[in-house]
Amino acid sequence: MYGSVNYHWDIVGEKCFIQGGQGTPEIIIYTGWSQIKIILTVTDAFGCVSMCMIFLDCEEAGSAGLVLLPVLVIPEANIQTALEDSNPIKFVDHLQIWPNPANNVVHIDFESSIVQKIDLVMINFLGQVIHREVLIAQNGSVQLEVNVKDIPEGNYLLQLRTREGILTTTLAILK
Repeated sequence: MYGSVNYHWDIVGEKCFIQGGQGTPEIIIYTGWSQIKIILTVTDAFGCVSMCMIFLDCEEAGSAGLVLLPVLVIPEANIQTALEDSNPIKFVDHLQIWPNPANNVVHIDFESSIVQKIDLVMINFLGQVIHREVLIAQNGSVQLEVNVKDIPEGNYLLQLRTREGILTTTLAILK
């Protein structure tokens, strides 16, 4: 990143908000006893945008105080790394997409360990939802074909969202 840098923070969750620091590299937040998602968008003077996201699972631990179990989502590596012993997505596994880059259709395969509602969401790097499908996944192997013919060329985050968490990977569309 070059020149001046703009920091924009978003906090998503129940009973949570930014107390101070919006527009700076550090923030102070208030959070209740629920999972929250913290998103940082950094834009440089040329309009180049970088985003990062972390999940915090907050649990009441009795007299021991607060236990934080953060989960770092790294879309470029197609992994979710637990910083503590936690399992951010319990009911979806083995996400595969092909071709990548895609031009007309992208195939999405994953394993679902239960019957569940899943939101399939494609997000551009400005945070805008480009495509959304809601599906009911059966227990076992799930195969989908998503038409991306009308989606502009570029790089996207592809997310599978369940009640248990979000599984994220990247998808390139090349015409």
